[in-house]
Amino acid sequence: MKQDISQERKGVDFGSYDSIVIKKHITDIEGGRTLDMTGYPLESLLAAHVIISQTVNSEKVYKPLPIVPVMEDVYTAVANPTGNPSTSGYYEKSGETYTLSEDTEVDGTKTYYTKSEVESKDADGNTIYQYGSLPAGAVYEGLLYRSILAKKPAASILIDGVVNDVVMKYQLGAHASGFKAACPHIIFNHDEEA
Repeated sequence: MKQDISQERKGVDFGSYDSIVIKKHITDIEGGRTLDMTGYPLESLLAAHVIISQTVNSEKVYKPLPIVPVMEDVYTAVANPTGNPSTSGYYEKSGETYTLSEDTEVDGTKTYYTKSEVESKDADGNTIYQYGSLPAGAVYEGLLYRSILAKKPAASILIDGVVNDVVMKYQLGAHASGFKAACPHIIFNHDEEA
């Protein structure tokens, strides 16, 4: 796979984030690796992003752990409910909680809702992401040491060091135990508030 890996960082400053999230660098994968950025949706990959590898045609391919949009439930009032609410997937609201209706006939005194999922957005209207699933056959390799542009995927991969887990862009969540078992020399800690 041929990619332009020159270190152009025109107009991009990752310095302050990188030095806060990676508290101590001890060792990385010698020589770094060019990442396969196929399917990665953002323009940059921030320091401390989980890096994985998969074997493809007998070649070890390094890539960022996939990220997926955070989804949130949205409930919309049904203008003219019909049929059986419980089998139609209608919800009822009690306080701030929505539950599937158990009604077998429409009750004209109630408001019924349908549920859909939409991507969560931040205050600027940007999609909020989280780590997705570990792809089949993939293994954890380490963490990205310094932030990079997705179009310039030359990566230094931290395999021994100390990382501030609180400020990581994406929390490990369900990946925590597997990652820590695969990369035991990466220590996660953070500064205590005074």
